[in-house]
Amino acid sequence: MYDCGTNKQSLLQGHCNAIVSTAVSGDRRWLVTSDVGRDSTVIIWDSYSGVPVKTFHQGLGKGCASVAISTNAKYIATLSSGFPQTVCIWDWTSGADDPLCSTTPPQDYGEQSQLSFNLENNSQLISTAEDQVVFYSWDPKELKLKCCSATASEKDFNKAVAPFTRSCFIPDTSQALSVTTDGSAVVWDNSRPSLEGQPPTEPHVKKPIKLTRLHETNISALAVMNKLIVTGDSAGQIKFFDSKLVLLNWYDTLQLGPLAFISFAHVPPVLPKEGSHYYPPDCTLAARPFMVPDFTISTSTATISHITSNGTTIDVLLNEHNASIHAIATHPSEPRLLVGSYSCRLKLWDYEQRIVLVSRSFKETLRVQCVAFDPRGEFVAVGFTNGTLGILDALTLEDTCPPFCYSHDSVTHVSFSHDSQYIATTDLDLCVSVYKMLAEPAPQWTFLARYRSHYDEIQVFMHACCLGFKLDSNEPRLLSLGKDRTLVEYDLVSSEVDCLKIVSNDRIEQSATPMALTWYPPLTKESFITVVNDQYKLKLYNATTKLCRRTLLGPTYGHPITRMLILPAPIVRSAEGEETRRYMAYATDNKVGLLLLPHDGNPHNSKCLLAHPGNVTDLVCSHDGKYVFTAGGDNCTVNVWKINTEALEAASQLGGCGLTPFYAMLDGGREGELFSELEEFFYYAQIRSQGPDTTCTRQVSTDVDVVQIPYVMRAIGFYPSEQEVDDMLNEVKFSKFVETGKNITSINLEDFIKLYINHRPAFGLSPAELSRAFVVLSGEEEQSGVLDRAKLLSLLQEKGEHITETELIEYLMTLLGHSDNPEVDGSFSEEPLKALQELPSKITVSQYAEELLGLST
Repeated sequence: MYDCGTNKQSLLQGHCNAIVSTAVSGDRRWLVTSDVGRDSTVIIWDSYSGVPVKTFHQGLGKGCASVAISTNAKYIATLSSGFPQTVCIWDWTSGADDPLCSTTPPQDYGEQSQLSFNLENNSQLISTAEDQVVFYSWDPKELKLKCCSATASEKDFNKAVAPFTRSCFIPDTSQALSVTTDGSAVVWDNSRPSLEGQPPTEPHVKKPIKLTRLHETNISALAVMNKLIVTGDSAGQIKFFDSKLVLLNWYDTLQLGPLAFISFAHVPPVLPKEGSHYYPPDCTLAARPFMVPDFTISTSTATISHITSNGTTIDVLLNEHNASIHAIATHPSEPRLLVGSYSCRLKLWDYEQRIVLVSRSFKETLRVQCVAFDPRGEFVAVGFTNGTLGILDALTLEDTCPPFCYSHDSVTHVSFSHDSQYIATTDLDLCVSVYKMLAEPAPQWTFLARYRSHYDEIQVFMHACCLGFKLDSNEPRLLSLGKDRTLVEYDLVSSEVDCLKIVSNDRIEQSATPMALTWYPPLTKESFITVVNDQYKLKLYNATTKLCRRTLLGPTYGHPITRMLILPAPIVRSAEGEETRRYMAYATDNKVGLLLLPHDGNPHNSKCLLAHPGNVTDLVCSHDGKYVFTAGGDNCTVNVWKINTEALEAASQLGGCGLTPFYAMLDGGREGELFSELEEFFYYAQIRSQGPDTTCTRQVSTDVDVVQIPYVMRAIGFYPSEQEVDDMLNEVKFSKFVETGKNITSINLEDFIKLYINHRPAFGLSPAELSRAFVVLSGEEEQSGVLDRAKLLSLLQEKGEHITETELIEYLMTLLGHSDNPEVDGSFSEEPLKALQELPSKITVSQYAEELLGLST
């Protein structure tokens, strides 16, 4: 809710999907909202306090497409989304969770929308489809809801009837009105008895009696106010009619765009004094003062305006973006937020004062995809969907140089170097483009070079910023990371015109897809690059060697992290002045969260909130780290979040210290069967490392040799690839190398549990994943998901990590329950070859999982 007088908002948080319908009581006290989607709800709010007073979950189907509230505010009517649609009547004041009555209109009635009550009779309702209207009536005593559809065709009026848009009941009559896309209106009335003595028809049985023209264009808004019918069209005109559809007044000079809704103030108009000309005369011969309350209109172009009853004063309350918002950026030193959208508009906000400082609109082909401030706050780089790059003045948003048009597709990312000397962009053409500031003869931006360094979509790229991050030098560094799992670093200093040089090209993931990339704060002596992937892992790579140094379990809130950034403040330091605490803001598909650094895999180090009903398309933070901003994409909103690090610290402490949070992530916990097996395998690994047949005195220790790590992992059900084994071993071996210069050769049980929790799959291997793999590997065969035995054996040797024929037969023999070893010269006895014939000629996913691997699907 927005208070126009104080320029403040009250957020009503309760829905997890996009709100598609609202209704308000006549006295404006009670607000009803509904959504469509999973876990949809209908919520009744007290608009005075902003507190939800009643919530309905049941009987909503796939969601509630339309909601209405009766004149006395006692009853709520809901219309479900999708077929079959259900209309329910609720008495929300009784405290009951079930509807009083409901009905399901036949599917041939069409998809209904815009459900509304008769303002003079709470027992009647109306809903609208494109080609017919459905009328409802119900008896509060019998609790039965009846419905009947009504259609209007060329046979009724000798004239084609355009699709309906909205409907309402006409005051002081038994009639109803439906407006159309061509500006006409159909009047409905009850069917009259054909013979005298027959009982009158029920109120929900109506037929068309009149077709009249009200507007010249599509009627997009319809309201009933004080016995008057108010209509608005796509040309921005508003007209007032009485119950006989006699025109009383109109406004045709507003020029605010296509109208969507009209709402009148609850306060009645004040009677004019004698001789006052405040109210205009109506269009009747009597020319009586046309008195209506002040009203507010909204348009399909995201404009909300307040209009006085005489139409002379128009206050534009909101004029916002009416298309997807994918681009937001904050000023490096001032409380300013830049927002760009597909509506070809940029708006610069002062987010502390909540005012717009400057706005600029571009031509229709220039839809804003990404924006960035330079570190000095002098320039703004804007990337457009047609591949154009604009460089604007950060204060006026005016062009500082002609736009660059080197990208052949939409610019997806844009970034400045830490010294403001370079601009880098990525685009959907899979290219990285670099622009450079030339100092002579006059400072100006110029195109440097362009390089296609990836074969799949570039997820993210970044410049190295020296403020707050440890780097080996002050030279700018540029890195890009794509869905092709490749991390590319570019040599900006040595690059020349039309020659962008590459320093390194490293494949950093084996099976996961990278999602986001950022520099790790200087919490350790070693410089790291942080990467998150779609398997809910957060990985630290050495900034120089690109070696994976640590793998951590990231936040698991329904979807992996898609965007992340390190907050510039607050910073917790030790007594020696070294940083000990930092915070990372992140976004998933529709959530925003905060992560405590350094992270060790503890799930209590992170908290997450629902941010938008759709995807979060961009994430930035304020220059002082007090606020985080998220863009909501198609819902055309930007949310401002205030950071509370104390709450995160408290939640982390309440979650337990030491290994307590990690024990909880083991099946059965500290006293469970898995932990007991883990202890046994761990201590057996000690025996194995000393040799099971040794006669020497065994040395009892709490550690095992690092070479035993993969064996213990496989024994407890986690089967890492060889690359993952190398990552685990490197993580343990080099964990203290920077501090001590020595490698670690052993690991204790506590550290092993953390290693296991962080490296194992976040949610295990699901049958659905295995089925998808079989479908992909089977290719275009007739039986998709069924593999030929020869093809499976061939794929196991040729794809993925290398495996020899000897190793393959050895592993299969073990899985099939045979124990035979290959001969030294590589030939095999008849028994192993015969055993392989036990594999079916056609192998299904269930056979592979259950019979071969021994997994339960």
